[in-house]
Amino acid sequence: MGMASLTEDRDQIRTEMEGLSGLFRKIREKGPFTPEAFSILSMGMSSDADLAVAAGGTHVRIGTALFGARRG
Repeated sequence: MGMASLTEDRDQIRTEMEGLSGLFRKIREKGPFTPEAFSILSMGMSSDADLAVAAGGTHVRIGTALFGARRG
């Protein structure tokens, strides 16, 4: 599970997610795992789900989108 920095700067978030996606692809290609055993790239949350999917994320945490923000 990867999470980008807590920032409103969507360019920074995009850059971080693309970096994680690149690392994921590199590990998937070179091992030590088989591609079938290393197939999930979980990154992003409700506020940046679009960027996570665009960068290649296969799973996104969307709790806030479903249940709203927690009130303290």
